[in-house]
Amino acid sequence: MFELIDAVLTSPAIASFPELSCAPVFHRQWPSVYEALKDGKLDSTELLGLEVKNLPPMSRPLLVGDHTASLRVQARTLDDRSFVHQPTLIKGQKPISIGHRYSTLGVVPPNGPNDPAVAGSWFLPLRPAKLAEQLKEVCPLLAEQSLERPLGLFDSEFGSGAFLELTADIDCDLLFRIKPNRKFYRAPGPYKGRGRYPVHGDVFRLSQNKTWHDADEQWECDDEKLGRVRIQRWDDLHFEDAPKHIITVFRVERLDARGTRRDPKVIWLGYCGKSKLPLHDPTWRQYLSRYVIEHWYRFIKQSLNWTLPQFSTPERSELWSNLMLIASWQLWLARTEAVDNPRR
Repeated sequence: MFELIDAVLTSPAIASFPELSCAPVFHRQWPSVYEALKDGKLDSTELLGLEVKNLPPMSRPLLVGDHTASLRVQARTLDDRSFVHQPTLIKGQKPISIGHRYSTLGVVPPNGPNDPAVAGSWFLPLRPAKLAEQLKEVCPLLAEQSLERPLGLFDSEFGSGAFLELTADIDCDLLFRIKPNRKFYRAPGPYKGRGRYPVHGDVFRLSQNKTWHDADEQWECDDEKLGRVRIQRWDDLHFEDAPKHIITVFRVERLDARGTRRDPKVIWLGYCGKSKLPLHDPTWRQYLSRYVIEHWYRFIKQSLNWTLPQFSTPERSELWSNLMLIASWQLWLARTEAVDNPRR
């Protein structure tokens, strides 16, 4: 398994999985690349503790979680296959395929002035599993090394009341994107003395500005990445299926954007934390750090050949995915010992 990881890191362009056995660092015959994943074992709990121990110092850890798919359309006898989301460029075709879905939670390292190698899109993966389970296991370990509660950054798929319910008992603040067709409710009004106590107040639909009440705060600023930005903020809102979890909603309007899919003009964000945010708080901008996981997924697919092998069991695929985490950490730990020389 050690030689297999080294072969992955030193063989950037291969056409087949057994080709890793041709790497100079792999001293065994080609069947051993399969035997490593057939017979190999990995203590994921011990690995997680080792990863957290090697994290750089952070006052407030930024956790990023997302999922991706490994397509196995032709593997009819493979266990645990399901429908997965897969973007497509074909007009009219639904973005659906068949395969395995993998979720990953990791940390965004801080850009320190004393470590110029940190600059860029580094992402330190910690655990592949369901995100709520990962948060429950990772956050207590981070609390021992940081001064503030971690901040979790998630895409719009996790911007729901169901996800807030799953993570309610976890010591972590959440910042997530919200789909523009979602609706919220204000705090209920006073009890009128008849019937049950009210749970919801007036509705707040993101797509209908006539349902918006006056924002609790509004300001404009010039952002170095987003350009001119107007931010509106509403406090004390909640999802219909999670009335006990109060969130803050941000409407981030990019005044110079083109309004396309890749250059959206309006972005809705939600924040759920232990305490309310102060005035003009820049926490909303931390969401930009979430995109490092997109770069990491593309990197392990294109450069580390994560989706190249087609294993016969989910267990071997899971072990192979864990080796991708170890390979990413090796690159991080060697960042000051090697010079990046990308192809142009």
